[in-house]
Amino acid sequence: MMKRILNRVFFSAFLCSAFSASAANIVASYENVRKETDLYRGWTFIRGDVSEAMKDDFRGSGVEVTIPHDWQILETPSAVSPGGGAQGFFTRQGIAWYRTEIELPANASERAWQLAFDSVFERPSIYVNGQLAGKWHYGYMSFHFDISKFVKPGKNVVAIRVDNTDPNGSRWYSGAGITGKVRLIETGKSYMDEYGINVITDYDEKQNIGIASITVDPVSDNVESLSLTAELSYQGEKTAVAQGILKDRRFELKLNLDAPHVWSADTPCLYDLRLTLLDHGKKTDVRTVKVGIRSVKFPGAEGGGMLVNGKRELMKGSCLHTDHGAVGTATAENVWRDRLLALKEVGFNAIRCSHNPYPPVVYDLCDELGFYVLDEVWDKWTYPYLSEWDRILKAFLRRDSLHPCVVIWSIGNEVASQGSDSMIATLRKFVDFVHQNEPSRPVSCALSPYFVEIPPEGPEDTRSNPVRALEKIGRYVDIYLMNYHEVLFDVLCRRNPHKSVLSSESFQYYTTPDNMEKNVYVDKTAWSYCTECPGAAGIFLWTGVAYVGESMTWPSRGWPAALIRTNHVLKPAARMYQGLWTKEPMVYLAIVDDRQRTEYEKAKWGTLKLAENWNYVQEDMMQYMVFTNCDEVKITINQNIQLLKQKTDDYPNRIIRGVMPYVRGSVKAVGYIDGKQVAEHVIRTSDAPVKLTASVNHPQIASNCYELAYVQIGSLDRNGVNPWTAENPVKFTVEGPGELVAVDNGDLTNNYSYQGSELPLYRGGATAIIKAKPGCTGTIRVTASSPGLSPASVEITAVEKNAIQPK
Repeated sequence: MMKRILNRVFFSAFLCSAFSASAANIVASYENVRKETDLYRGWTFIRGDVSEAMKDDFRGSGVEVTIPHDWQILETPSAVSPGGGAQGFFTRQGIAWYRTEIELPANASERAWQLAFDSVFERPSIYVNGQLAGKWHYGYMSFHFDISKFVKPGKNVVAIRVDNTDPNGSRWYSGAGITGKVRLIETGKSYMDEYGINVITDYDEKQNIGIASITVDPVSDNVESLSLTAELSYQGEKTAVAQGILKDRRFELKLNLDAPHVWSADTPCLYDLRLTLLDHGKKTDVRTVKVGIRSVKFPGAEGGGMLVNGKRELMKGSCLHTDHGAVGTATAENVWRDRLLALKEVGFNAIRCSHNPYPPVVYDLCDELGFYVLDEVWDKWTYPYLSEWDRILKAFLRRDSLHPCVVIWSIGNEVASQGSDSMIATLRKFVDFVHQNEPSRPVSCALSPYFVEIPPEGPEDTRSNPVRALEKIGRYVDIYLMNYHEVLFDVLCRRNPHKSVLSSESFQYYTTPDNMEKNVYVDKTAWSYCTECPGAAGIFLWTGVAYVGESMTWPSRGWPAALIRTNHVLKPAARMYQGLWTKEPMVYLAIVDDRQRTEYEKAKWGTLKLAENWNYVQEDMMQYMVFTNCDEVKITINQNIQLLKQKTDDYPNRIIRGVMPYVRGSVKAVGYIDGKQVAEHVIRTSDAPVKLTASVNHPQIASNCYELAYVQIGSLDRNGVNPWTAENPVKFTVEGPGELVAVDNGDLTNNYSYQGSELPLYRGGATAIIKAKPGCTGTIRVTASSPGLSPASVEITAVEKNAIQPK
């Protein structure tokens, strides 16, 4: 299977052209001072360890691939895979090489050159012209190396050895290979460090004044000859200018703004900060970064839990992993945007990086779209990469401190022996390091539910008294981050009114009783506990989007207990939070259908088995739920049987629940605000499908590997109803300058191949993921067909587009 897939990739790339790496890749320049070249084409991939693959005269064979590239998702899952359910039964263990060539100008020795990597999983060794330029350990974190002393004018060979042999690299699906962007950065000999720009902003709401404190780390043989200017502008209008002051080899400067446009999740206003570095008065590097003026404080119950620009807010958060289902971790930038917009539709305003840093583009998008970010550097404290903990943690803080979206640092998740002396010692070491290097945000550690791992050090530190244990750890962190502890919010806030509480993981529907393995629904969900506690800062549901890995059992490839499926389709449960968290009038009727086959959800992390389906047995009594943000809801059957008209607030958690008889036809839920009809939702009985339907989320995509189009396929019966239970087989064909990257239907339990061209409908739909062939333009035609059904097609235009902006 692997060989067939890679051969297909090689053949598709060959159809367009055989450009050199330098000609084929996107080049972004800024006043001819700083240039960035995206090295996404012209790579050769060699699976296995080859002793001389780093040499520039290496003659071994491989296959041509584009970057980002995840070799793990191309493998065939197996019940006996060494990664097991944690890796979704995909095999990632092994070693591979990537090689490419870059062409540099005749004056290459007069310039500085860097290679910057968004993510390489894992333990990459970077060679330039046969010489080792550097090594990195942590597969989730970005890194960069200055390669100036290794390059020469003309052809240069870059070779990267990826070592994924450590079986303990990750306890969920990680991906394998160069999973993020690679950039070649050219500047003058003196330049600004790639992650050496830090901007700390504040906002005084009483005086309506904003402050931006900026530090810049230059790289130069003689920093005394350097000067730095900064210009801040908003939507093209210059608002402030300042000169940097060199202090201890670092530039410091401060900008003050009257009546600034402030950043928040609801108003994500961003300024452009243009920094110009001069050496003896001559420009040597220019960068423009986004800046958000905001104040975020966590004053506990005394001040309101979380204050953004002086006003109380609650984080409506989602925990996420970094894979995107069928495409693995080699994810296009617009797919991340689509994911975040889907979360926005549900009402989320925050994400937790669970449990590792995200690709840099995600933080850019969170700044732009308006998401608060709980930024987590790593999971448990047992991984091999922690031998370099200070190097990794410093890189993490330096890279992400620029972003206004980042509001909390997390230095761990559910670590062992919580509350023990050894755990406290490590906790203090990490917390102190963060306070010393980036003190503008609070730092904490996400704690296990009910402290099941607390060692018996005394009667006050046992499972019978989790509050005492929480308070012990709370002495050393700035905010309580707790997984599934909402029931303790109130008592913690009463006993510690100066410290905010935050649920870093929450169930979607159930609550936390003494028995963690039992499904219990009570009148208060996690969100109820949050809204009732004055010291609460919010919750993060586990999870917003389904993911590969952490499977409960074969044949499931991942974790299905989410509000959004891997193919970006919202599940009925997502409407529950849309009703709680959004303002645009909506109403949604779901049927509780226990007859649906299992998706192998772990107990308590999912919801009831909800369906948008009205095909049952005559006179069956069906449970239903209605999710809405309206005042009242009326339900009718076949337009003549009025079932009820009830006020939403009369139901716990604003979820209207009941039982009604099944009668073939239709059921309608109508929402009212102030007595006026503002929304409705209808489900209908369906017959067998007769035709397919097709739509695409991006009718135009760039041919640069950073954009994908999701073609969504549905079916219709003779009355125009999409049958929820249809599982007809669908086959995809692609014509023109496009490639079928993967297929997905959101069903993690089916054994179809992600890299195949066929799969069944699931919950009435299926998805084809399409990219343009690198460097090619024109019309891509995607057709879906199924025996006995009329086919459906969509067209996508591939265009040349410079997606890279100067930094």
